[in-house]
Amino acid sequence: MVTFCSISLACMLAAAPGEIRGNAFINVTKQLGAGVNTSEFESSPRISPDGLTLHFASLRAGGHGGWDIYRATRNSPEGPFTQVSNLGPPVNTGVSEAFGEISADGRKLIFVKGGDDRWNNAIWVATRSGPDGPFDDAYELPGIRAPGSSDNLPYLTLDEKALFFSSIRAGGVGNFDLWVSTRQHADEEFGPPVLLDEYFPGSQVNTSYDEMSSCLTEDGLALFLSDSFTAPFRPGGMGEADIWVSTRSDIDGAFGEPVNLNNLSAPRGVAVNASTYELFPSVSRSWPKRGAEIYFVSNRPPGDLDIWRATWEAVPEVLFTVAGPDPTGKVSVDGSASSTPEGSGPMTYAWDFGDGTSGEWSTFGAWEKVEHAYTSPGRHPITLTVRNSLGVETTVTNPVTLKCTAPGDVAPWAALDVGTPIFPGSAWKDGEDLHVCAGGTRLGGSDDEFHFVHGEATGDFDAVVQIEEILSWRTWASIGLMARESAASNSRYVAILVYRSTTTSNLRFRFRKDTSASARTGSVTELPRWLMLSRRGSEFVAYSSADGSAWVEADRETVELPQTVLVGVAACGADPGDETQAFLPLQARLSGLAISGRFRRGDSNSDGSINISDPVFNLNYQFERGAAPSCLKTADVNDDGMINLADPISELNYLFASGPVPPIPLAECGVDPTPDALTCESYPPCK
Repeated sequence: MVTFCSISLACMLAAAPGEIRGNAFINVTKQLGAGVNTSEFESSPRISPDGLTLHFASLRAGGHGGWDIYRATRNSPEGPFTQVSNLGPPVNTGVSEAFGEISADGRKLIFVKGGDDRWNNAIWVATRSGPDGPFDDAYELPGIRAPGSSDNLPYLTLDEKALFFSSIRAGGVGNFDLWVSTRQHADEEFGPPVLLDEYFPGSQVNTSYDEMSSCLTEDGLALFLSDSFTAPFRPGGMGEADIWVSTRSDIDGAFGEPVNLNNLSAPRGVAVNASTYELFPSVSRSWPKRGAEIYFVSNRPPGDLDIWRATWEAVPEVLFTVAGPDPTGKVSVDGSASSTPEGSGPMTYAWDFGDGTSGEWSTFGAWEKVEHAYTSPGRHPITLTVRNSLGVETTVTNPVTLKCTAPGDVAPWAALDVGTPIFPGSAWKDGEDLHVCAGGTRLGGSDDEFHFVHGEATGDFDAVVQIEEILSWRTWASIGLMARESAASNSRYVAILVYRSTTTSNLRFRFRKDTSASARTGSVTELPRWLMLSRRGSEFVAYSSADGSAWVEADRETVELPQTVLVGVAACGADPGDETQAFLPLQARLSGLAISGRFRRGDSNSDGSINISDPVFNLNYQFERGAAPSCLKTADVNDDGMINLADPISELNYLFASGPVPPIPLAECGVDPTPDALTCESYPPCK
């Protein structure tokens, strides 16, 4: 006996390195030709040795009772099946028939008869005088059935001297096991069945789990099998029933421990096994030669129980490196390490840089190495597709991140990312404008991810900002004002935001009182837009304005926050949170960010008293280019949201002509009762 490989995948590579290494199953499909798959159940596919005929079972209408065996034919092994017909009597009868395995000469059909009850199935044979036409006779195959056995999934070798099948019978290892029955000549009866692991001593195929649907390749070195419909399934699978492969290095050797088919195919090709049922494989006898097919049954969507197919081909392996981006946004990519199996070259390359640009490198050509310059920050998936001379393609994607402008001076504010966004945010000033670039996945739920430009506010306050324009944002991104108890991602907060829905921009009022956030959507809004968030004790009131003077209340809510909170601009880019997906951050230009605390109206020079020096200071500021009030709200004596000549006149009338008393806060420190865009950056007397 030849020593067998202990690791099955290594066995495969040793058995036929030129055919297996670098090849994989691709093009998984259920589109096999008209009439194969229907809305009813189809199962038990068996491809003929010449690849031109597919026998399968179906519960479709018009049969003879239960499962019937059908035949589908095609003109070439590469074409679709065009003719589908019921085999009729004597094969199909009033009970169920399935798993029709045709002999190499086309004169015998080995199949299973016995109905849906898996405890009484038997293996039968139908015969005919030639390779075509109806079968003349059908009878149970002698010498196979044992008392109390149930036999299924027969496989006949090309020389008709060995029959592999799955059976429940005395002497097995588990429930369904694989058995082998042999004979010296094709016209003799088969001898007593023997467990596969005993017939090939040292084999590691049969276990306490179900082994079903044996299928041997022409060279005798690979055995395909599957789980059954019934759990428990063999460990190491993808979910439910899976297809497995056992190999040996010599025709007389032992079969090694089966490996999941995905371990062989998925690294380059496709995952044949999914989380659904994949079972009853039938493989072209020529496997692992290129063009070989595997047929199997699956209940993966769309559909119910159908027959699927995948093709074994030389598949390119794609490897590429990315250098950059450099400060100008340029990247250099190199795909020269990609390869394709021997005999399937040369390769051509097509690149997609994920930013909507196109060039000669976007069509297939000799573009092993390419340079590209990005103009916008974001996460851009770079995709390389390599095509070999057989037309088989492999695509690999690697993302590259072009960060926003480096964080700059935003004094008197501070800027940080709340949570752990995978795309970092930043903020910077450009003259009087504040620019924000933000990633982050969400504002809401139990925790947040966003960029926060903020300061501290103690007690009651009014915070305002104007959103001038949004340069880029994606659906569900949002930006606006927030008051937050801390920078912790799960802290309580209140916010008034402009967010982008699928079709419009809307105001949205958000708050978190405990472990989860709430949101209320307001009216559609246009930019530019002023926002204000006011605190009065534990009540927070949100406003919006088109011009910064006429304010409309958007919403209000009572939220218990600490006396001192963080207040400022919150920006969330609605990142999908997947590093392989494209993402363009939220980019916005804002102005007028201010937090106004307590002050006394009319004290324009902030000396703590209201007297003649205040209207003089106000007039100097307006008309003599004097110093600006540190708290502009103090100079708005008549509380109309503007600073003009009417304010010092109102104050002079109040002081010296018994004029109207200015609106609060006047005698004592307080906050502005009416919303406006005037700021109060500092008023020391009320500290």
